[in-house]
Amino acid sequence: IKLGFLAHTRVTNGFIQGYCATRRVTDARRVFDEMPRQDTVSFNSMIHGYAVSGDVASACRLFEQVPAPTPVTWTSMVAGLCRAGDVGSARRVFEKMPERDLVSWNAMISGHVGNRQPVEALCLFGRMMEEGFTPNRGTVVSALSACASAGALETGKWVHVFVEKNRLRWDEFLGTALVDMYAKCGAVELALEVFTGLRARNTCTWNAMINGLAMNGYSAMALDMFRQMELDGRVVPDEVTFVGVLLACSHGGSVDAGREHFNMISNKYGIGLILEHYACMVDLLARSGH
Repeated sequence: IKLGFLAHTRVTNGFIQGYCATRRVTDARRVFDEMPRQDTVSFNSMIHGYAVSGDVASACRLFEQVPAPTPVTWTSMVAGLCRAGDVGSARRVFEKMPERDLVSWNAMISGHVGNRQPVEALCLFGRMMEEGFTPNRGTVVSALSACASAGALETGKWVHVFVEKNRLRWDEFLGTALVDMYAKCGAVELALEVFTGLRARNTCTWNAMINGLAMNGYSAMALDMFRQMELDGRVVPDEVTFVGVLLACSHGGSVDAGREHFNMISNKYGIGLILEHYACMVDLLARSGH
């Protein structure tokens, strides 16, 4: 402020975004109010900051002051409300939008998925297609996540075919979403087929496969998959990996293997133990009569 940076809109917008990102919304608003002139980015950043912090009323009041809201402004409001958990308000804003682009649709679909409303997400996905919008990679990942949560296997298969027909690139994120969807829908063979065909895999991809095998009762295969992950050497297990491993030990009644892997979590990999690790061990020992 003393150096006169408030006169430079781009710099000031960076301050607003930085304050909002660290939840210092009051400081962000002070900078916003002291600006000689606010532009669309200023309003969008401030609205999003209010919404994410849970101050929906302030977000709405500021939104009403925007001189000429753009699709980005409306989408900022939708995304912010979804992140704050107020999906109902986000959906009302979405429905009031004078025009929507693909980013707007993605924000609302992702918002439903992130707030555990997979059926609503899939309904909106279908409506988006009916209105002539072509899904991109972000849309597809959200749709597959919704299918996984809702157990909508047939819709998930349709999305898989869509990806193949439109030649979307199979990277770690898209591949992981498809593996996770098939595994959670109980189609383990299809999950394995997709997993085997992926050229790029990250820790989340391996986790999806290991956890998918474990929760579907394929304990030995899940433990074998973990050994393959260790031998691969390009990725490192995390706390989610070991939830799947311990779950496999529990379902398979492998007490010794369970203890070995439980000790491995912190001793070998330096990973902090979480509640789910203890829960799996309690379940394993209880099932085995210990």
